[in-house]
Amino acid sequence: MILTQKQYIHEAEIKQQEYQVWHNNTELKVLNRLDASEEIRSILENRSLGTLLIIIMDDGKAGLVRQAAFSEGYSQSDVLIEPINQKRYRVFCSQCHGINMVNHLESSFECKKCGQFLEPSDHYSTYHRSYLGYPIL
Repeated sequence: MILTQKQYIHEAEIKQQEYQVWHNNTELKVLNRLDASEEIRSILENRSLGTLLIIIMDDGKAGLVRQAAFSEGYSQSDVLIEPINQKRYRVFCSQCHGINMVNHLESSFECKKCGQFLEPSDHYSTYHRSYLGYPIL
């Protein structure tokens, strides 16, 4: 099941088409109001065991939906936050575990917390909601 907001419906429809190649019944749900926890709960409850929840929305709101999913019994492996087109990217430092904000993922940078030079990767962590930064030795 893909859960999104109205402003990200285009990205969600593209992702739905990608997932439907492998899974026949990929359902797309659009939240009307994110602050309505009842709406989120009604969408998430009574899903069959093992339902994968794919969240496509901005970072802060995705975290709220993720927490709601956990309270409804979803496990860490049942929830995937897909990064959306952003102007800035979160990069997780593999050395100090700090989160850095960068404008693009194509070049290395220095971690603001520990000073380690990092190379951003294409590995996205749904737990940290950021890309992994590998140390440059």
